[in-house]
Amino acid sequence: MNLLDYKAFKEDAEKYLKDSIARFKLKLNEEMNIIENVSIDYYLFYENGSCIISLNIIESFPYQDVIPKFYLKNEDRYLEINQDYLRTFLGINEKEFEAYCIENYNNRFSYSDSFKNSDKGGIYYGLYSINEILLKYYFPLFNGKYSIQDYESFVKSQLKP
Repeated sequence: MNLLDYKAFKEDAEKYLKDSIARFKLKLNEEMNIIENVSIDYYLFYENGSCIISLNIIESFPYQDVIPKFYLKNEDRYLEINQDYLRTFLGINEKEFEAYCIENYNNRFSYSDSFKNSDKGGIYYGLYSINEILLKYYFPLFNGKYSIQDYESFVKSQLKP
């Protein structure tokens, strides 16, 4: 699939992320594309009062995928969470998380025929799995359990010898 011809990313994201969008009361923020200077065709930003998630569609031949980034926010500021720290910051057991992701990936075709019968199957599965991971592991980001200050303190503690 040529990503230049793919114009349904927003609709597909809303379809496969509908449970997370509803549970976390996420709203699409199209102004973030301008602030971050990114393409509106390949990036989506959803947010609530505590967190922003950026979804970036990528193509790495022969696959397509969706990469999320997370930002903590308060009223006048947002801060990207370094992916290397994300799960440790949230207290997620890395072995459990990895096992869950492998199991999910190994069974991906049992969830939906569109994952295997479509040239956009990688994108669909990427969005589906992001939704599942958000609901199972990343709830504290979206419910306001952590602040920017909590994250900054955590990062400082990780940098100490």
